[in-house]
Amino acid sequence: MEGIEELFKERLVDTTEGHFTCSRGVKLFTRTWTPSKQKPKALVCILHGFGSNISWLAQKTALLFTDAGYAVAGLDAQGFGRSDGLDGYIPDFDHLVSDAREYFGTVRKLDRFQELPAFLYGESMGGASALLLSLDEPGEWAGAILSAPMVKILDKYRPPWIVEQLGLLLVHVIPTWPIVPVRNRVDNSFRDPAKCELAKKDPYIYVKKPRLKTGQELLRVTLHLQQRLQEITIPFLVLHGTADTVTDIEVSQALYEQAASSDKTIKIYPDGYHALLQGEPEEQRQRIADDIVTWIDKRAHAYTHAGGKAALQDAELVDRVLEDA
Repeated sequence: MEGIEELFKERLVDTTEGHFTCSRGVKLFTRTWTPSKQKPKALVCILHGFGSNISWLAQKTALLFTDAGYAVAGLDAQGFGRSDGLDGYIPDFDHLVSDAREYFGTVRKLDRFQELPAFLYGESMGGASALLLSLDEPGEWAGAILSAPMVKILDKYRPPWIVEQLGLLLVHVIPTWPIVPVRNRVDNSFRDPAKCELAKKDPYIYVKKPRLKTGQELLRVTLHLQQRLQEITIPFLVLHGTADTVTDIEVSQALYEQAASSDKTIKIYPDGYHALLQGEPEEQRQRIADDIVTWIDKRAHAYTHAGGKAALQDAELVDRVLEDA
Protein backbone atom coordinates (compact mmCIF):
# COMPACT_ATOMS: atom_id res chain seq x y z
CA MET A 1 0.00 0.00 0.00
CA GLU A 2 1.44 3.34 -1.05
CA GLY A 3 3.05 5.27 1.80
CA ILE A 4 2.53 2.61 4.47
CA GLU A 5 6.23 1.97 5.07
CA GLU A 6 6.86 5.70 5.56
CA LEU A 7 3.94 5.78 7.98
CA PHE A 8 5.48 2.99 10.04
CA LYS A 9 8.74 4.92 10.21
CA GLU A 10 6.91 8.06 11.34
CA ARG A 11 5.12 6.06 14.05
CA LEU A 12 8.42 4.44 15.16
CA VAL A 13 7.48 0.90 14.17
CA ASP A 14 10.01 -1.73 13.09
CA THR A 15 8.70 -4.11 10.45
CA THR A 16 9.95 -7.40 9.08
CA GLU A 17 8.70 -9.67 6.34
CA GLY A 18 9.78 -13.11 5.25
CA HIS A 19 8.69 -16.69 4.76
CA PHE A 20 8.08 -19.48 7.24
CA THR A 21 8.19 -23.06 6.01
CA CYS A 22 5.79 -25.16 8.04
CA SER A 23 6.26 -28.84 8.84
CA ARG A 24 4.17 -29.74 5.77
CA GLY A 25 6.79 -28.03 3.58
CA VAL A 26 4.52 -25.13 2.59
CA LYS A 27 6.16 -21.70 2.46
CA LEU A 28 4.01 -19.06 4.16
CA PHE A 29 4.47 -15.30 3.90
CA THR A 30 4.85 -13.60 7.29
CA ARG A 31 5.17 -10.15 8.82
CA THR A 32 5.93 -8.64 12.22
CA TRP A 33 5.41 -5.09 13.44
CA THR A 34 7.07 -3.92 16.69
CA PRO A 35 7.17 -0.53 18.46
CA SER A 36 10.81 0.54 18.19
CA LYS A 37 11.08 2.91 21.16
CA GLN A 38 9.24 1.02 23.88
CA LYS A 39 8.88 -2.49 25.21
CA PRO A 40 5.65 -3.99 23.86
CA LYS A 41 2.86 -4.57 26.36
CA ALA A 42 1.58 -7.66 24.53
CA LEU A 43 1.86 -9.66 21.33
CA VAL A 44 -1.15 -9.72 18.98
CA CYS A 45 -1.26 -12.53 16.39
CA ILE A 46 -3.40 -11.71 13.34
CA LEU A 47 -5.47 -14.27 11.41
CA HIS A 48 -7.00 -12.82 8.24
CA GLY A 49 -10.35 -13.52 6.65
CA PHE A 50 -11.25 -15.46 3.50
CA GLY A 51 -9.77 -13.89 0.38
CA SER A 52 -7.69 -11.46 2.41
CA ASN A 53 -4.02 -11.25 3.42
CA ILE A 54 -1.61 -9.36 5.70
CA SER A 55 -0.11 -7.05 3.05
CA TRP A 56 -2.87 -4.53 2.34
CA LEU A 57 -5.53 -3.21 4.72
CA ALA A 58 -4.25 -5.53 7.46
CA GLN A 59 -1.21 -3.26 7.68
CA LYS A 60 -3.44 -0.49 9.03
CA THR A 61 -4.88 -2.92 11.54
CA ALA A 62 -1.33 -3.71 12.63
CA LEU A 63 -0.67 0.03 13.00
CA LEU A 64 -3.66 0.32 15.32
CA PHE A 65 -2.08 -2.27 17.59
CA THR A 66 1.46 -0.86 17.46
CA ASP A 67 0.14 2.63 18.25
CA ALA A 68 -1.37 1.08 21.39
CA GLY A 69 2.01 -0.38 22.35
CA TYR A 70 1.61 -3.97 21.14
CA ALA A 71 3.86 -6.06 18.93
CA VAL A 72 2.07 -7.79 16.05
CA ALA A 73 2.70 -10.94 14.00
CA GLY A 74 0.71 -12.29 11.08
CA LEU A 75 0.85 -14.75 8.21
CA ASP A 76 -0.90 -15.34 4.91
CA ALA A 77 -2.72 -18.66 5.01
CA GLN A 78 -1.87 -21.24 2.35
CA GLY A 79 -3.51 -20.23 -0.92
CA PHE A 80 -3.88 -16.57 0.06
CA GLY A 81 -1.80 -13.43 -0.26
CA ARG A 82 1.87 -14.19 -0.92
CA SER A 83 1.95 -17.71 0.52
CA ASP A 84 2.36 -20.91 -1.48
CA GLY A 85 -0.67 -22.74 -2.78
CA LEU A 86 -3.38 -22.43 -5.41
CA ASP A 87 -5.21 -19.12 -5.00
CA GLY A 88 -8.25 -19.45 -2.76
CA TYR A 89 -7.89 -23.20 -2.33
CA ILE A 90 -8.29 -24.76 1.13
CA PRO A 91 -7.86 -28.54 0.81
CA ASP A 92 -8.07 -28.99 4.59
CA PHE A 93 -8.94 -26.20 7.05
CA ASP A 94 -7.08 -28.05 9.79
CA HIS A 95 -3.87 -27.23 7.91
CA LEU A 96 -4.55 -23.49 8.27
CA VAL A 97 -4.88 -23.94 12.02
CA SER A 98 -1.79 -26.11 12.42
CA ASP A 99 0.28 -23.75 10.24
CA ALA A 100 -0.73 -20.79 12.40
CA ARG A 101 0.03 -22.75 15.56
CA GLU A 102 3.53 -23.55 14.30
CA TYR A 103 4.34 -20.02 13.15
CA PHE A 104 2.94 -18.21 16.17
CA GLY A 105 4.63 -20.75 18.44
CA THR A 106 7.95 -19.87 16.82
CA VAL A 107 7.34 -16.13 17.15
CA ARG A 108 6.33 -16.39 20.80
CA LYS A 109 9.63 -18.09 21.62
CA LEU A 110 11.69 -15.16 20.30
CA ASP A 111 13.56 -13.36 23.07
CA ARG A 112 11.75 -10.08 22.50
CA PHE A 113 8.30 -11.69 22.73
CA GLN A 114 8.54 -14.71 25.03
CA GLU A 115 7.65 -12.82 28.23
CA LEU A 116 4.64 -11.10 26.70
CA PRO A 117 0.98 -12.09 27.00
CA ALA A 118 -0.15 -13.26 23.57
CA PHE A 119 -3.57 -12.49 22.09
CA LEU A 120 -5.26 -13.76 18.94
CA TYR A 121 -7.03 -11.36 16.60
CA GLY A 122 -9.16 -13.10 13.99
CA GLU A 123 -11.40 -11.62 11.32
CA SER A 124 -14.21 -13.74 9.89
CA MET A 125 -12.49 -16.96 8.73
CA GLY A 126 -9.58 -15.94 10.96
CA GLY A 127 -12.00 -15.86 13.87
CA ALA A 128 -12.82 -19.50 13.23
CA SER A 129 -9.10 -20.29 13.14
CA ALA A 130 -8.59 -18.43 16.42
CA LEU A 131 -11.33 -20.42 18.14
CA LEU A 132 -9.93 -23.71 16.86
CA LEU A 133 -6.44 -22.70 18.04
CA SER A 134 -7.83 -21.96 21.48
CA LEU A 135 -9.49 -25.37 21.60
CA ASP A 136 -6.23 -27.05 20.54
CA GLU A 137 -4.14 -25.07 23.05
CA PRO A 138 -6.29 -24.43 26.14
CA GLY A 139 -4.73 -21.94 28.53
CA GLU A 140 -1.94 -20.98 26.13
CA TRP A 141 -3.44 -17.69 24.95
CA ALA A 142 -4.20 -14.61 27.04
CA GLY A 143 -7.32 -13.92 25.01
CA ALA A 144 -8.92 -13.59 21.58
CA ILE A 145 -10.54 -10.72 19.73
CA LEU A 146 -13.05 -12.13 17.26
CA SER A 147 -14.29 -9.73 14.60
CA ALA A 148 -17.45 -11.08 12.92
CA PRO A 149 -16.16 -14.63 13.40
CA MET A 150 -17.08 -17.27 10.84
CA VAL A 151 -18.99 -19.58 13.15
CA LYS A 152 -21.88 -19.85 10.72
CA ILE A 153 -22.19 -18.93 7.05
CA LEU A 154 -25.47 -17.19 6.29
CA ASP A 155 -27.86 -19.21 4.14
CA LYS A 156 -27.73 -16.57 1.39
CA TYR A 157 -24.04 -17.41 0.96
CA ARG A 158 -24.63 -21.15 0.83
CA PRO A 159 -25.38 -22.81 -2.49
CA PRO A 160 -28.80 -24.39 -3.06
CA TRP A 161 -29.31 -27.82 -1.48
CA ILE A 162 -29.10 -29.61 -4.83
CA VAL A 163 -25.79 -27.89 -5.59
CA GLU A 164 -24.42 -28.93 -2.18
CA GLN A 165 -25.39 -32.53 -2.84
CA LEU A 166 -23.88 -32.45 -6.32
CA GLY A 167 -20.74 -30.94 -4.81
CA LEU A 168 -20.33 -33.93 -2.51
CA LEU A 169 -19.93 -36.07 -5.63
CA LEU A 170 -17.84 -33.67 -7.70
CA VAL A 171 -15.40 -32.62 -4.97
CA HIS A 172 -13.44 -35.85 -5.39
CA VAL A 173 -13.07 -35.21 -9.12
CA ILE A 174 -12.68 -31.41 -9.43
CA PRO A 175 -11.97 -30.06 -5.91
CA THR A 176 -10.35 -26.85 -7.21
CA TRP A 177 -13.26 -25.81 -9.44
CA PRO A 178 -14.33 -22.22 -8.52
CA ILE A 179 -18.03 -22.89 -8.63
CA VAL A 180 -19.56 -22.01 -5.25
CA PRO A 181 -21.98 -19.13 -5.97
CA VAL A 182 -21.63 -16.13 -3.64
CA ARG A 183 -22.57 -12.47 -3.67
CA ASN A 184 -19.88 -9.80 -4.00
CA ARG A 185 -17.98 -10.17 -0.72
CA VAL A 186 -16.14 -6.84 -0.91
CA ASP A 187 -19.20 -4.66 -1.57
CA ASN A 188 -21.08 -6.48 1.18
CA SER A 189 -18.22 -6.15 3.69
CA PHE A 190 -17.19 -2.48 3.48
CA ARG A 191 -19.66 0.24 4.45
CA ASP A 192 -17.36 3.17 3.70
CA PRO A 193 -17.29 3.62 -0.12
CA ALA A 194 -13.70 4.92 -0.22
CA LYS A 195 -12.43 2.02 1.88
CA CYS A 196 -14.38 -0.39 -0.31
CA GLU A 197 -12.64 0.96 -3.41
CA LEU A 198 -9.27 0.73 -1.66
CA ALA A 199 -9.96 -2.92 -0.80
CA LYS A 200 -10.70 -3.66 -4.45
CA LYS A 201 -7.23 -2.39 -5.39
CA ASP A 202 -5.54 -5.01 -3.21
CA PRO A 203 -3.19 -6.86 -5.60
CA TYR A 204 -3.34 -10.03 -3.49
CA ILE A 205 -7.06 -10.26 -2.76
CA TYR A 206 -8.99 -13.35 -3.89
CA VAL A 207 -12.36 -12.24 -5.29
CA LYS A 208 -13.33 -15.22 -7.45
CA LYS A 209 -15.95 -17.75 -6.46
CA PRO A 210 -14.79 -20.11 -3.69
CA ARG A 211 -13.45 -23.37 -5.02
CA LEU A 212 -15.56 -26.48 -4.50
CA LYS A 213 -13.41 -28.09 -1.79
CA THR A 214 -12.84 -24.70 -0.15
CA GLY A 215 -16.57 -24.13 0.19
CA GLN A 216 -17.04 -27.57 1.72
CA GLU A 217 -14.21 -26.99 4.19
CA LEU A 218 -15.61 -23.65 5.33
CA LEU A 219 -19.01 -25.21 5.85
CA ARG A 220 -17.51 -28.18 7.69
CA VAL A 221 -15.60 -25.94 10.07
CA THR A 222 -18.59 -23.77 10.92
CA LEU A 223 -20.75 -26.81 11.67
CA HIS A 224 -17.92 -28.22 13.80
CA LEU A 225 -17.58 -24.98 15.79
CA GLN A 226 -21.32 -24.70 16.37
CA GLN A 227 -21.14 -28.10 18.10
CA ARG A 228 -18.25 -27.01 20.33
CA LEU A 229 -19.30 -23.56 21.57
CA GLN A 230 -19.70 -24.85 25.14
CA GLU A 231 -16.08 -26.10 25.14
CA ILE A 232 -14.57 -22.66 24.52
CA THR A 233 -12.76 -21.37 27.60
CA ILE A 234 -10.44 -18.67 26.24
CA PRO A 235 -11.16 -15.08 27.38
CA PHE A 236 -12.63 -13.32 24.36
CA LEU A 237 -14.11 -10.15 22.96
CA VAL A 238 -16.50 -10.79 20.09
CA LEU A 239 -17.47 -7.93 17.76
CA HIS A 240 -20.31 -7.87 15.24
CA GLY A 241 -22.20 -5.33 13.18
CA THR A 242 -25.98 -5.38 12.90
CA ALA A 243 -25.82 -4.99 9.10
CA ASP A 244 -23.37 -7.86 8.55
CA THR A 245 -24.65 -9.98 5.67
CA VAL A 246 -21.68 -12.38 5.54
CA THR A 247 -21.52 -14.00 8.98
CA ASP A 248 -24.38 -14.49 11.40
CA ILE A 249 -24.67 -12.05 14.31
CA GLU A 250 -27.01 -14.48 16.10
CA VAL A 251 -24.25 -17.08 16.21
CA SER A 252 -21.86 -14.52 17.75
CA GLN A 253 -24.53 -13.99 20.38
CA ALA A 254 -24.77 -17.76 20.85
CA LEU A 255 -21.00 -17.96 21.20
CA TYR A 256 -21.13 -15.33 23.93
CA GLU A 257 -23.98 -17.04 25.75
CA GLN A 258 -22.83 -20.66 25.45
CA ALA A 259 -19.04 -20.46 25.76
CA ALA A 260 -17.63 -21.75 29.04
CA SER A 261 -15.25 -18.78 29.23
CA SER A 262 -15.58 -16.90 32.52
CA ASP A 263 -14.16 -13.77 30.87
CA LYS A 264 -16.18 -12.92 27.78
CA THR A 265 -17.52 -9.72 26.25
CA ILE A 266 -19.69 -8.97 23.23
CA LYS A 267 -19.91 -5.64 21.41
CA ILE A 268 -22.62 -4.98 18.83
CA TYR A 269 -22.23 -2.04 16.44
CA PRO A 270 -25.36 -0.48 14.89
CA ASP A 271 -25.34 -0.57 11.08
CA GLY A 272 -21.88 -2.16 11.07
CA TYR A 273 -20.92 -4.24 8.04
CA HIS A 274 -18.65 -7.28 8.02
CA ALA A 275 -15.21 -5.60 7.85
CA LEU A 276 -15.45 -3.68 11.11
CA LEU A 277 -11.89 -2.38 11.50
CA GLN A 278 -11.16 -1.99 7.80
CA GLY A 279 -14.44 -0.93 6.23
CA GLU A 280 -16.46 1.21 8.63
CA PRO A 281 -16.72 5.02 8.54
CA GLU A 282 -13.94 6.56 10.59
CA GLU A 283 -16.01 7.52 13.65
CA GLN A 284 -17.32 3.99 14.07
CA ARG A 285 -13.91 2.47 13.29
CA GLN A 286 -12.35 4.55 16.06
CA ARG A 287 -15.03 3.40 18.49
CA ILE A 288 -14.31 -0.22 17.61
CA ALA A 289 -10.56 0.32 17.90
CA ASP A 290 -10.98 1.91 21.35
CA ASP A 291 -13.06 -1.05 22.52
CA ILE A 292 -10.38 -3.50 21.38
CA VAL A 293 -7.46 -1.61 22.92
CA THR A 294 -9.30 -1.11 26.22
CA TRP A 295 -10.08 -4.81 26.40
CA ILE A 296 -6.50 -5.92 25.67
CA ASP A 297 -4.93 -3.26 27.92
CA LYS A 298 -6.89 -4.43 30.93
CA ARG A 299 -5.80 -8.05 30.51
CA ALA A 300 -2.20 -7.24 29.57
CA HIS A 301 -1.93 -5.03 32.66
CA ALA A 302 -3.34 -7.79 34.86
CA TYR A 303 -0.88 -10.26 33.33
CA THR A 304 2.05 -7.99 34.17
CA HIS A 305 1.02 -7.57 37.80
CA ALA A 306 0.02 -11.19 38.36
CA GLY A 307 3.07 -12.66 36.67
CA GLY A 308 1.31 -15.39 34.71
CA LYS A 309 -1.26 -16.15 32.05
CA ALA A 310 -3.49 -18.03 34.50
CA ALA A 311 -4.53 -14.65 35.87
CA LEU A 312 -6.23 -13.89 32.59
CA GLN A 313 -8.53 -16.91 32.50
CA ASP A 314 -11.02 -15.54 35.05
CA ALA A 315 -12.72 -12.14 34.76
CA GLU A 316 -13.14 -11.65 38.51
CA LEU A 317 -9.47 -12.50 39.09
CA VAL A 318 -8.44 -9.93 36.48
CA ASP A 319 -10.44 -7.27 38.34
CA ARG A 320 -8.91 -8.24 41.69
CA VAL A 321 -5.38 -8.10 40.29
CA LEU A 322 -6.02 -4.63 38.88
CA GLU A 323 -7.51 -3.43 42.17
CA ASP A 324 -4.37 -4.55 44.01
CA ALA A 325 -1.97 -3.11 41.42
